[in-house]
Amino acid sequence: MWQIVEATHNEYALIVYDNLQIELKRMRAYTRRPDMIEKAVHYHEMIANAIANRDSHNAKMLMESHLQNNSELAMYEWLYCLLVSKIEILLD
Repeated sequence: MWQIVEATHNEYALIVYDNLQIELKRMRAYTRRPDMIEKAVHYHEMIANAIANRDSHNAKMLMESHLQNNSELAMYEWLYCLLVSKIEILLD
């Protein structure tokens, strides 16, 4: 992905990408399940193919869908871990 951002030669895109990586690292803590990794790889391949085919509409649609799915999953996983930890504290 870095190569794609770098190829834009857009300083703003590079800064945004760096900042996005910080948030993605947090999300990845909740999306490391094997089924999610396989799904992410599939999305990345489809996005790369759309870019290679110069299909910006499809690339954008796939990226938005990928990010939406991952952010929702990360939020649910984070809430679940938070609730479990709070319940454990209450039961101790």
